Amino acid sequence: MSKTRLPEHRSQAGAVNALWVIVLMILLGAAIALFFTSQSQISELQADVAEANAARRDADARFEEKNTAHRDLSAAVGFRDESDFASTSDATAIRNEVDETIKLLGLVAGAEGDEPSLQKLIDNLQAAVSSARNAEAAAKSQAESELAARIAANQRSTDLEDTYKSQIDAKDSEIADLSEQIASDADDMQRRLDDIIAQQESDDQARRDAEQALEDLQESTAKATAQNAAQLKAIAMRRQQPEPDRPDGEILAVADTGGQAWINVGGMHGLRVGTRFEVLRANESGALSQRGIVEVREVDTDMARVGLVGTPDPFDPIIAGDLVSNPHFSKNESLRFHLLGQFPLTLSKEFVTQRLEDLGSAVDEKISSATDVLVLGDKDLSEGEFATELTDTDEYHLADKLGMRIIRLDELASFLRY
Repeated sequence: MSKTRLPEHRSQAGAVNALWVIVLMILLGAAIALFFTSQSQISELQADVAEANAARRDADARFEEKNTAHRDLSAAVGFRDESDFASTSDATAIRNEVDETIKLLGLVAGAEGDEPSLQKLIDNLQAAVSSARNAEAAAKSQAESELAARIAANQRSTDLEDTYKSQIDAKDSEIADLSEQIASDADDMQRRLDDIIAQQESDDQARRDAEQALEDLQESTAKATAQNAAQLKAIAMRRQQPEPDRPDGEILAVADTGGQAWINVGGMHGLRVGTRFEVLRANESGALSQRGIVEVREVDTDMARVGLVGTPDPFDPIIAGDLVSNPHFSKNESLRFHLLGQFPLTLSKEFVTQRLEDLGSAVDEKISSATDVLVLGDKDLSEGEFATELTDTDEYHLADKLGMRIIRLDELASFLRY
């Protein structure tokens, strides 16, 4: 059995070897085909590389040519770094300069929407220069024409000047004669004017004298009229039977402390805060005696609250029914005072005037028939022994003639708050 299988193994080994030979032959053919294919592609790639290198050299040459032209243009245009040979012009700086130049010169760069350029600027500048040259030529021509006309006019003016000069000389002679005549007439007119002015001044002085005389007459007439009226009033008042000074009101009620009370005189009677009254009471014989002084503190319509000036007397207090009186107060009537003479510093005229006005009275700067009360101060001590007594003054005599009330300052002081 083993002898039979041996030939079979040999035949199988020969078949395997033949198969490997065939595989090797195929691989060798494929390798040869791949080699020739690779050589063809390499040749094509080498040709492409050579063509690309040639194109790159051409492009480098064109770029260098353009770069050289750009540098030359930049050198001519400017706006580049002069220290760097390879530097080129700054397009932004050129565009800004072109814009500013167009704005400055008022040139039109091109159609609306076009970007301004150096070429357009140059074209506009050339057009502007050409227009300016044409205008200069026209102006020069016009100036030459005007110069010729002016020369002709100057010649005519010279001829006219010669003509007018002779006429002016003749007129000057006439004017000189006329000036002499006018000067002579002016002297005559000035003499007449001086005479008229002198006469006018004399008339004015006479008129002023007449006016002064008229004023003096009017003043004396007015004074005489006032004196007559005063005398008539004094006579009329003296013919009337004088009434005794009647009380102005009475005490309505007294506070428990006796320091304040209420009287039946109020704002409807012209009463004001600060007015002082004597408090009077009738004795057994009917005569009125003073019980104190009260001062108005608050005024109502028909009554007023008063306060006692000083300390109330517990043994003889003010009571309801006592009368109040102020010789310088009159119901529903404003009295008019005139202050005569010097007043002390503690009771100056300014203070007395202000107090009387606060109490509803009036103070006249000058005495008149409308004055009700004359208040006498002191005579002027600065005049020494020659000082005029107040009873010798014109104001005192007029008050006496008018029959007005005449009191001393101390009589009024007790009714003033100070």
